[in-house]
Amino acid sequence: MLQRQEQVKSAIPGFDEKNNLTRFLVEILLYASVGIRVFGWKLGILKFTYLSGTLILLCGIVCAAIILIKKEHFPKSVCFAIAMTILALISDLRLVESDTVVSRGSRDLILWTSILLMACYVVRNNAAVIRFALFLSGCLFLSLFFGSTLSDVGGGTDFQRLTIKKDTVGTMFANANAIAQIAYSAATVLLFASLRCQNSLKIICWICAIALSLVSLLTLSRQGLIVLSVGILFYFLAALKSRGGKIGLAFFVLIGIITTIIYWQKIAVVKEGYEYRFQLPSGRTEYWKTALTDMQDTLFWGKGVPNARTIRGFQPHNTFLWLHLAFGGICAWVYVCWGLWMIGKGWFLIRVREILLPYKLEAVAMLL
Repeated sequence: MLQRQEQVKSAIPGFDEKNNLTRFLVEILLYASVGIRVFGWKLGILKFTYLSGTLILLCGIVCAAIILIKKEHFPKSVCFAIAMTILALISDLRLVESDTVVSRGSRDLILWTSILLMACYVVRNNAAVIRFALFLSGCLFLSLFFGSTLSDVGGGTDFQRLTIKKDTVGTMFANANAIAQIAYSAATVLLFASLRCQNSLKIICWICAIALSLVSLLTLSRQGLIVLSVGILFYFLAALKSRGGKIGLAFFVLIGIITTIIYWQKIAVVKEGYEYRFQLPSGRTEYWKTALTDMQDTLFWGKGVPNARTIRGFQPHNTFLWLHLAFGGICAWVYVCWGLWMIGKGWFLIRVREILLPYKLEAVAMLL
């Protein structure tokens, strides 16, 4: 069994279970960076212009210095992110030269790249993955505790969706869909992590994943419902193929049933809310009707974040098209290459025989 685990680890590039001081330091810097953005208003940091961004950038620089000093490889995802950020900066600088107001988009990309670098470095370690997922879950729960509110869905109905008040906490959770994205992503990670945990930590992962699933459902996010369902389905398949996974799966299902019984009335209301939302026509696909025309104006460089809208005034709910309009086609196609590279890595994991099926299912679930 131990030999099998070593084969799995050696088959995954960058996988490292060794604990050391520098990795722990980067993990602390990662938590500090995320905490600054989530609880910036409570901590008073956001009252000082550029302070939070400077601190996050410094944390990213420290992580980069550690990687260089230890002569470790930079995560490929970060390389793509750096390329996108550089191209976004060039695009914004061209707007300055043309006396156009510069967007904050490129600055946000710099901070995003810094956090991504630390996250990619930390999650090479399996135990750190669980800690990071639990930390993100805690940030979300605290944000909901301090600033949660219910907003009307509209359309003359009484349906409401979970969101967070502006300028309180969780500024990175812009709306209900953003809350759902954090919730179902962390829930999926914790469910798969439970397959590799000891009994006490398993229960914590299950309870936290169920709570995150409920949060995602309360947002009435159609995307959240679909992706969460896919993650749970893949977890079920992985649990059935894991050693001792069936027992854990039975406990997880039991906890889910008890939760459903306790909150049955609220779940019934949420169910009606989803039925109503799925019947609504989505105006988010309207931008594809003019996509080719919109992209002609930004073949190389973009128009900035404030002007990243289609001819009809829509803000694209698609990363590729939004990047194309905001920072130009070059930046957008780097993003496409990044996506293709991740698909290729996912295909590699599926085909490698030494990697166990649960790991493959986890990789595919996260990629989807």
